[in-house]
Amino acid sequence: MGRVIAVCTYRVKPGQEIPFQDVIGRHYPTLKRLGLVGDAPHLVLRGKDEADRPVFVELLPWKAEDGPTIAEQTAEVIAIWERMGSMVEPRAGRPPMEFPTFVEVSSTGDAERP
Repeated sequence: MGRVIAVCTYRVKPGQEIPFQDVIGRHYPTLKRLGLVGDAPHLVLRGKDEADRPVFVELLPWKAEDGPTIAEQTAEVIAIWERMGSMVEPRAGRPPMEFPTFVEVSSTGDAERP
């Protein structure tokens, strides 16, 4: 099976972009130090939604499927998530943050069967 990648979407409140960027800058290094995420790919992207409001997207490579469960029980991670949570908002019927996970597949056409 391929790597498990979370595609995290954060709908950041206008005016909170810089503070949010500071907090998200500590997110991956903390998870990495705790051994919960792998090396790559990790990206943080900043953009705007259809209403021209700030959105951040983070690609987060969990080392194992239980990584999010372990993170939810770790005080240091919870503190970061709480800070992030104070800087985001729901929009257009969507929650403030979303964390769907995906499994990496081959780009050569050699698809793995589920």
